[in-house]
Amino acid sequence: MSSDWRTGSRTERFEYQLYGLDFSPRGMLDGVESCRLQGSVWADIRWGGSLTWSGTSPVDWPRVMVQPWYAVEGAGRWPLGTYLCKSPQTEHHRTVPLATQVDLYDVTYLLAKRSRLPAPLSLPSGTVVTTAITAQLAAASIARYAVTPSAATLAAPMAWDAGEARLKVVNDLAGAIGYWSASADPYGVVTAEPYVDPAARSTAWTFTPGAAAVYSPQWTDRCDDFDVPNRLSGVQRVTDGVTPLTYTATLDALDPTSPYAFAARGYWVDGETMRDADAATAAALKTAVDRRLLQAAGKVHDALLSHAWLPEVALGSVVKFAPDDAVRRFTVAKQEMDLETGLTVQSEWREVTA
Repeated sequence: MSSDWRTGSRTERFEYQLYGLDFSPRGMLDGVESCRLQGSVWADIRWGGSLTWSGTSPVDWPRVMVQPWYAVEGAGRWPLGTYLCKSPQTEHHRTVPLATQVDLYDVTYLLAKRSRLPAPLSLPSGTVVTTAITAQLAAASIARYAVTPSAATLAAPMAWDAGEARLKVVNDLAGAIGYWSASADPYGVVTAEPYVDPAARSTAWTFTPGAAAVYSPQWTDRCDDFDVPNRLSGVQRVTDGVTPLTYTATLDALDPTSPYAFAARGYWVDGETMRDADAATAAALKTAVDRRLLQAAGKVHDALLSHAWLPEVALGSVVKFAPDDAVRRFTVAKQEMDLETGLTVQSEWREVTA
């Protein structure tokens, strides 16, 4: 094996750990014929997939979770998510079951689909937002969660109707203080943490050509920039009689080297104003508007490629890509993978020009 298994050969295997819904260990799942996982940083439920199973020991699928692991001999093993299992579909040949197809969803499914507000919810101005987020996670019976504490409070009341999914409540609150939307980590922990602009994130990996390249030489460069905004305004939601905070972001200030900035274009393109933004502070409003504008500019230039699985490169990671003399920076927006020998990830990246 190469001194660095990431860029050399690797001896690998896949394991499937079973847990109860309370994360109590239930042993290993044998009989998995195939497993495919898909993730998107834009999705409410970031990770999901399916597996094909032909084992002999009965599995009570709706009452267990499955955690696929990727193991590399001499290097380590890594979880690839913790998933709820939908009641399966089984193919039969006469009376003999051939294979069971099981759909998989990460644990934010509990917030998105299984836990809803039993009555209208109204939170007054001054509510500590992270405390409210924690309360919603606990009410949804989320077994494991990690919320980064913050003293930020609501600048105006927020309200939701009965029947609203708790994930929307959590994500609305998270957006009010400039946090990421809730997501589940590979161990099944639901996290809520401050959003970090891509320009401020460290580089997880640099993809370069040559003998140690870990990506396919065939890749796609995609661009659609006809209506990319270079200016965007936001207005804070407040109670009656209170003057809202306002803020206008420009690409010239956020990313002066952008080809869509006014300095490069010579004209303004205004994005749709963020009205009634649930921002507790001026800093949170700035974070939300800056983030929306940079995302709007970053979505137009994508790279689609295949590469070897790397533990450092996850959804939201920033990577550098240098297929030629020019080095470009991207955020990882989507990943898909079939868990089979020679684990390869089909990735979609969004360019970060700052």
